[in-house]
Amino acid sequence: MECLPEHTIDFLSNDYLGLTRNFKIKSLTIQTLKEWKKFGAGGSRLISGESCFYKNLEKELSQFYNGTSALLFNSGYNANIGIFSCIAQRKDSIIFDEYIHNSIYNGIRLNFSEKLKFKHNDLQELEKKLCKAQGTKYVVVESLYSMSGTLAPLKEIVQLCKNYPETFLIVDEAHSGGIYGPKGEGRVVELGLEDEVFARIYTFGKAFGAFGAAVIGSKELKDYLVNFAPSFIYTTALPLAVLAQIQAAHRHLINSSSERETLWDNFRYFRKSTSREKLEEYIPSLEGPIQVFLLKKEEELRRLEKKLRTNGYGVKAILPPTVAEGKSRLRICLHSFNTPEQIDKLLALIEYHLDRK
Repeated sequence: MECLPEHTIDFLSNDYLGLTRNFKIKSLTIQTLKEWKKFGAGGSRLISGESCFYKNLEKELSQFYNGTSALLFNSGYNANIGIFSCIAQRKDSIIFDEYIHNSIYNGIRLNFSEKLKFKHNDLQELEKKLCKAQGTKYVVVESLYSMSGTLAPLKEIVQLCKNYPETFLIVDEAHSGGIYGPKGEGRVVELGLEDEVFARIYTFGKAFGAFGAAVIGSKELKDYLVNFAPSFIYTTALPLAVLAQIQAAHRHLINSSSERETLWDNFRYFRKSTSREKLEEYIPSLEGPIQVFLLKKEEELRRLEKKLRTNGYGVKAILPPTVAEGKSRLRICLHSFNTPEQIDKLLALIEYHLDRK
């Protein structure tokens, strides 16, 4: 692990909206801490960690995401371990996209159900797996994939799931929450699919600039997870500082769209600049803040990452086993706080240091 210099220009983090540095959210969080005497949990929520603040925040979150119920977890990893380790029974099936996050995969591994993987965003193969699957079927996708920058074809997947009885769709909105939708509710809400999705998982350590996560679903799902999700039951509840920051970030986004608008302006500018620098053959057309620069030669990719960082630009080389052999890439994250000049300089540096041989 490497500590980046303070002056590094961030094309690296998941802080898409710059909310980790938002003074209004910081002030709201501090104000909440002043108003409440107890700031630590002292135990799990099933013992001493439950509070009125927890309950009220979960109600706010369910309303924000146009859902029925919300259950907070200590992190996105905990949420995925929790739901996927217990949701299916031994004679059921979990069908998942090959690009799902490691935390989802690890949760699925803990389950005793049948496990079926389909090629990334391949609807034909998904249908083949649905035909093969036994029992209750759970289809698992991410709305925005963190290492490829690709979007799941959610409308088509929803329609496909409808064709098979006892099939439920679970969508991880970790990288789309805060960015898509009228207030940042994610892709499912943006597409009007709330009533068609069994469960949604939102992580607050990315666009929301905080920590923790929530599962949005029915009251029955929430009650089930409270009683059977091990990563919920057997962990200390979140401290007030984290809960207050989650609340402040969501309240801020209800009243402010400027960060999202600037982020999408930067996205459009990046795509135009990519064309101007003649880098289209390396940077595929992706519709979101996660952009990738594809380069099969790992050593060349490492060298390019080092050159960019030497010039003060933070990017990340993604190498096997995180991605498959021959799929190495630079992961470029766009933010609301990046400037057009920074985008131009980043792409110019890539073009200058790129060995096209």
